Amino acid sequence: MDVESPEHLERFRDHRGIMAVLLRMDPDPGYGEARFERSPANRAYWPPIIQLAESFQRAGQAADTSRAIEVYGQPCRLLAVRTAEAPTAPFAIAVVAGAAEPEEEVIGLLRAVCHDYWFGSTFFK
Repeated sequence: MDVESPEHLERFRDHRGIMAVLLRMDPDPGYGEARFERSPANRAYWPPIIQLAESFQRAGQAADTSRAIEVYGQPCRLLAVRTAEAPTAPFAIAVVAGAAEPEEEVIGLLRAVCHDYWFGSTFFK
């Protein structure tokens, strides 16, 4: 695990398709964030995540989304999920390998870990 991935985010490691995840407390970059990456050498997963986070920042709110992208010549999904329907709710953005678990399962995991990270135990933060 690289130094940027808090121990609390290790639940992502059990899902082989999750390549990188950004958790944000709010679209405003002044709020906290946490990052998970499967391998620190695979930096190509971050540009689509950062671009989507910046678009949420410009809009002043996050939105649930799923879109097909290609990373390292392989099909992937760029997913964004909010923990609630509020415009400034905490959210997660992830790049998931194309042959990963069903999208609904990954969305559920992203939403659960994001909620637990921001509202659960502060021991791991």
